[in-house]
Amino acid sequence: MKNFIITLLFVVSPFIEATNLNTTYLKELKEIKTVSGKGDNKLFKLITDSAQELSVDWSPELAQELARVFNSLLEVNQNSFLVELLSPVLETRAKKFRPILYKTLSKKNKKAYEAMKKRNQEESKRGNG
Repeated sequence: MKNFIITLLFVVSPFIEATNLNTTYLKELKEIKTVSGKGDNKLFKLITDSAQELSVDWSPELAQELARVFNSLLEVNQNSFLVELLSPVLETRAKKFRPILYKTLSKKNKKAYEAMKKRNQEESKRGNG
């Protein structure tokens, strides 16, 4: 019985951890009402971590909040590196996340996002130096 409980803990603990991360990122994203300045490293890390979490443990609610905050960030910063912040989820769950992202982005930000993606791809091909 003792071995069964220990085994059960090892099997269940990753799911509990994933759920906790999901809840934590969702709470932090919901607390963001506006983005000021050009954003900061804390915000960039939150977006990247949330995208990474979505790539492992899909949550439509987290995806929606991530897209909302990303849209707010694009209002103040249109540096092409921002596209890379969403890479983890777009590489693994593009079919689920991309429609949410495009539905959430404003018309202006959708155009900016597409231009940023294009610039980012060109820089990747030829180098950005």
